[in-house]
Amino acid sequence: MSEELEAFKNRLQTLRRKYPAYSHFFDFYAGVILTRRGFEKSPRVKAPAIEKQMLDLMIKEGFPLLSPDNFSLDVNQAQELFFRLCKSLKEVPETKAKAERIESYFKDHREDLAQVFKHFLEKKYSTPDALDEHLLHFILFHSLKPSLRACAEALAPLLKQVSWNKGYCPICGHYPHIAALRENGKRFLKCSFCEYEWQIERVFCPFCGQRDHKKLKYLEAEGEEGYRVYLCEACKSYLKTIDERLLPDVADLELEDIATIHLDILAEKEGYKKII
Repeated sequence: MSEELEAFKNRLQTLRRKYPAYSHFFDFYAGVILTRRGFEKSPRVKAPAIEKQMLDLMIKEGFPLLSPDNFSLDVNQAQELFFRLCKSLKEVPETKAKAERIESYFKDHREDLAQVFKHFLEKKYSTPDALDEHLLHFILFHSLKPSLRACAEALAPLLKQVSWNKGYCPICGHYPHIAALRENGKRFLKCSFCEYEWQIERVFCPFCGQRDHKKLKYLEAEGEEGYRVYLCEACKSYLKTIDERLLPDVADLELEDIATIHLDILAEKEGYKKII
């Protein structure tokens, strides 16, 4: 077992003990992430080559490097992971029957999966009537996640010396789903699509660009040191933030996102919305 996977499992057990009421969320979401991260076959992808002149122009004009449908995919790896995720979700009572139907359908239409992945990224996929759309899209997305992440990692060196003061991902253009505070109070946003992380200024709403500190505030639940929800009065959005200086055993921001569902509820009750 890799150190990264072991750290994830240890943190998962800590959070399970801390939030026993969320056991069904951990069974579902953390189970999927664990299946994905523990999958033994790594994706083989080749990021598109981008000439320096074009890179400089894209950065200057604020264009992300790739559109979602231009990501390099390891379709064979994604197909294998797809069925592994179906198997995992059959073990969760709430999704057992739906996952069985999805698995059965694509075992009979295995040759269609490559096109399904492509159409899904292009937002042109129409779910067969017999299948649950939400669960199928969830499985498709997590089947592709390793390829998306590997492609982002391959492009990351191009951005090493780049200052990207935008709220959307410099690689794919998606908004962040969570943020982290790290050494010296530096703030990092994590892309909801390709998982790329980029540093951004502290007083800044990534969704509307608001920088007026009077319109930006935060809330936190009592006894939840290390967790905050940053709120923007201008666009009424919110973004959960993990202070890793106070939570040194954080292993995966996705996992922390699951463990803080109560903060989503708190923010939404206050009239704020999550943008991804």
